[in-house]
Amino acid sequence: MEEIVILMLFEEKYYSSRTSKLRAAIISGRDGVGKEAFATQCLQKIGKDIETIPFKIDLSPKEGIEDFILGLNSITGTFSKEEMTDKVLTASVGEKSHYAVLLLNDLYSLRTVLFLHDNLCIVLPNRKLPEWFINIINDPDLNAQMGMFIQSRLTPISSIESSFPQLIVIPLSPLSKSDRRKLFYKLLQHNGVTELKEYDVEDVIEKLNQSPLQLIKYANALKTHDMNLVKSELPDYVELGDNKLKPIFDLFDDGDEK
Repeated sequence: MEEIVILMLFEEKYYSSRTSKLRAAIISGRDGVGKEAFATQCLQKIGKDIETIPFKIDLSPKEGIEDFILGLNSITGTFSKEEMTDKVLTASVGEKSHYAVLLLNDLYSLRTVLFLHDNLCIVLPNRKLPEWFINIINDPDLNAQMGMFIQSRLTPISSIESSFPQLIVIPLSPLSKSDRRKLFYKLLQHNGVTELKEYDVEDVIEKLNQSPLQLIKYANALKTHDMNLVKSELPDYVELGDNKLKPIFDLFDDGDEK
């Protein structure tokens, strides 16, 4: 139900008065909340063919526009190695942004879109956007479509959408307790696990609340290992979520309102 509501929110934003201006969606949330699956569903909502296969680029904290350009050019082959070295990568920041626009347009001409997995490169630790990316979405030569689906760990500051009508921001939350319970029972059923008591199930869904991955791994362990041993190792599965998901917010939370 929650996913349906969020999809409705996406549709409401997409079919708003800003539709013709939209160029990208930022889908934010912790690892494991289903950002890529949600982005795939969004493609159908904007009329993309169900067989559309997005191209994917990963960007990490120390990377920037040069890495974005290199990733795009590896897909489109627009510029030769010599052109990249002698012209594109030595250009000013503004010129590089325009080269990125040319590359994006070439990618879109392949009748596809870009899934950009962002690790503090597009949405920075202060939850703002880098100048080079703003230049790209503001460029009048950028193909008039929503072609970028940015999957970010952090949610941009709340003023981003009003400042940049080219963007939609959709924050995804971890599964609700009710959804975790439904998922866990389905996993148990799928794995043929029938001996787990109701109070054990409630303990699991109460503690494994950061990512569906925790529930999946726990249910798989119940299928193949001694149940009492797996139950005793529940704190390890809690730690799996904490270690993978929590530090990013502890380290980079600057206190701004979301």
